[in-house]
Amino acid sequence: MTQFDLSPGFAKLQVFDGHRTHYQTLPISTPTGVAVGDDPTIGKKGGGTIAFSAAMIEYAAVYKTFLPPQTTIVEASFWSKPTVDDDPIWIFSHPLTVVGTGSTGASYKQEIIQSYRTQLGHILKLYLGPVAADYPNDNVHPLTTADAMAAYVLGSTSVIVGRDGAFAIGALKSSSKTNDKWRKLELGI
Repeated sequence: MTQFDLSPGFAKLQVFDGHRTHYQTLPISTPTGVAVGDDPTIGKKGGGTIAFSAAMIEYAAVYKTFLPPQTTIVEASFWSKPTVDDDPIWIFSHPLTVVGTGSTGASYKQEIIQSYRTQLGHILKLYLGPVAADYPNDNVHPLTTADAMAAYVLGSTSVIVGRDGAFAIGALKSSSKTNDKWRKLELGI
């Protein structure tokens, strides 16, 4: 378990793979304008700000390339967590309805884990899934900006941070594997 919390806020994406709903949690940069029902403003890595809804549209445009055509990114919601001891509070949801553009069908059980180094020296892990079946299982390789997600996370418009609150400055590795929980659900175990 990480030593850092999701404070002061995070995004949660709802992903439907054709027969099961998944959630991706993303630590994002410090928000402003956090009032229930309002679209918060969040900082970009290269400076400036962007509306949460616009940032999630940009992120979904990259994320969809990892997902099979049967999968839809349904919506993104912003949750505020002002301090470590606070319970998360729903603030805003934005419908996305973004369909996956991966080249093959769904595996329903495979995920990709990407790791990055943050400005404060910690690790940011990004879990992508369930990914298209064309990603080889049990594959570990160095992550470079030739990968669309790495290019986004390391780029100036990124709003994704590590749990330490710092932006990513270097890509480390990408690995694909079977998510055992999803595998058991798929097999009915």
